[in-house]
Amino acid sequence: MLLTQLSSQNNTKVLKNMLLTQLSSQNNTKVLKNMLLTQLSSQNNTKVLKNMLLTQLSSQNNTKVLKNMLLTQLSSQNNTKVLKNMLLTQLSSQNNTKVLKNMLLTQLSSQNNTKVLKNMLLTQLSSQNNTKVLKNMLLTQLSSQNNTKVLKNMLLTQLSSQNNTKHKSSARMGNRLPMTLSISCSRILLAYHV
Repeated sequence: MLLTQLSSQNNTKVLKNMLLTQLSSQNNTKVLKNMLLTQLSSQNNTKVLKNMLLTQLSSQNNTKVLKNMLLTQLSSQNNTKVLKNMLLTQLSSQNNTKVLKNMLLTQLSSQNNTKVLKNMLLTQLSSQNNTKVLKNMLLTQLSSQNNTKVLKNMLLTQLSSQNNTKHKSSARMGNRLPMTLSISCSRILLAYHV
């Protein structure tokens, strides 16, 4: 665990809590957990609250669990509140299962009485019998100005796979998804320009 530079000025409170809970591994299991919390720079009456909870990791029978979390630059100015909560819940894997989870939270820049709330819940991952589960999440730049509230909620629910199964999206969903995304993006762009 590496906690890098904390620089705060002018009545700034920086609270950082990290809880790494139970690690139970059996039978030639490798558990690798890397957490990097990079630069926190806040100025002018800013409160930055960061809570990270990494809960139960139970792995058995030659299982490799790799979890990497990178929280990059938080820069906030002028009465800004940034709240970030991350909950990584139960990882249970058995029988030669590889679980790879990468999360990248990139630049949060907010100015002028902006509230940014980001909640991420990664729920139960249960995989059995030579299953590979790959989950990648990228949350890119949030820039807000002038009394803006940005709320982002992401819920990733139960992944349960059994008997040599690889999760892939169906062809039907693959055909419908691009059009749905293009329509949604068009609506968002129209709303933004208006």
